[in-house]
Amino acid sequence: MSELPRGWVHTTLGDIVSPRGAKVLPVELGHARFIGMDHIEAHTSRLLDTQPVSGFKSAVSVFKKGDILYGRLRPYLNKVYEADFDGAASAEFIVIPESPVVDRRFLALSLRDPKFVAFASQRSTGDRPRVKFETVSDYPISLPPLAEQRRIVTKLNSLFERTRRAREELSHIPRLIENYKKAIFEAAFRGDLTKDWRASHPGQTVKADSNSIDTRCRPLPELPSAWSWGSVASASIVSGGLTKNARRRGLEKKVPYLRVANVYANELRLDDIQEIGCTPAEYEKTHLRQGDLLVVEGNGSIDQIGRVAMWDGSISTCSHQNHLIRVRAKTTITPEYLLFWLLSPWGRQSIEKVASSSSGLHTLSISKLSALPVPMCTIEEMKEITARINVYLSQIEDVFADSAQAEHLLDCLDQATLAKAFRGELVPQDPNDEPATVLLDRLRASHPGRIAKSRRPRRQPEAAA
Repeated sequence: MSELPRGWVHTTLGDIVSPRGAKVLPVELGHARFIGMDHIEAHTSRLLDTQPVSGFKSAVSVFKKGDILYGRLRPYLNKVYEADFDGAASAEFIVIPESPVVDRRFLALSLRDPKFVAFASQRSTGDRPRVKFETVSDYPISLPPLAEQRRIVTKLNSLFERTRRAREELSHIPRLIENYKKAIFEAAFRGDLTKDWRASHPGQTVKADSNSIDTRCRPLPELPSAWSWGSVASASIVSGGLTKNARRRGLEKKVPYLRVANVYANELRLDDIQEIGCTPAEYEKTHLRQGDLLVVEGNGSIDQIGRVAMWDGSISTCSHQNHLIRVRAKTTITPEYLLFWLLSPWGRQSIEKVASSSSGLHTLSISKLSALPVPMCTIEEMKEITARINVYLSQIEDVFADSAQAEHLLDCLDQATLAKAFRGELVPQDPNDEPATVLLDRLRASHPGRIAKSRRPRRQPEAAA
């Protein structure tokens, strides 16, 4: 074992605490508050809720104010709660009362330590992994004097408060990113993003299309004078896909095909591609080309309908199912421009308006999608718009990656701080502190046989005066 600071001692979890084992019937507890596993937030130890124990019939564990509740079910969830009231808990908690040798806050920090989480996870068993106290009681703990434990807790709480505030600030970044993306798309399809480009390329205008646009999509943004409104049908060819049925199993030709589960907003998930039987004529009709857009038809949640992504051509023989609508751009529009329009706030607004229904069953058909409005400008300006959007989106991705890295570094900082605390390097030692060995001797004297002889902690040699 490594050398410990003066006054510290090597011991184990089972040597310094012993869990409450008693269970009682809820009827004996009156109006006590009950804590279940779902009431404790994973990793943060935050109490989310309680409920009256009177609603239960099976025996429950009793805890007192100052006890620690340790979630033994799925220990990797790291659920450790310091009780600030008397109550009842699920049998999935190990209830640890206060001990005269360890500050409960210091013990809670020790149980939240990633080293203990890994230790308990390795000792867990079963399909729903759980641990017993006996299986983790030999976990090694470096125990400081009680007074130093309290100084460590105070210092750790101060340092963790700083990282907590940093995480809170970082938590705003996803919302800010979404707002920024929204602003980029709005500027792009109002024409503001390429206002300077049009000034240097005068005289390029686009005539209005005669195809009808679904009136439910209004109001729409005011366009630059050189632009005009068209429809998805006027700018692209919209078609359906393969219907899955039993007869297809007998068809000789099998092709990979995309399903709703493969298509998300501007994202293709291709880790699970299935095959389907089809005729040569069906394959010719539904075969995907690079640049095709795939739009989720769906009939469920309104915010999931109309998810759209661009096919990347990574599977040359790929087709698609009928619940995905294929949109193939004509020469008057670029696929990426159309993709960004459908992803924009106005594109989403149009999709949701035409997909809504009074019956609560939301649908997006080929005809509805075809009638969606699209702001039309020249191909050259479309390419300029998508190029500028991509630059901004790349910058956003960098910010998101940096924030994720910052969160990871905060986790590493917390772990390093804990490790430093448990090595005795976080706060100075005080020679006037009562050594931890004295605490354990006192505990041993008051509870004969509590600490097994084979596990008696080794005293650290006293430093020379």
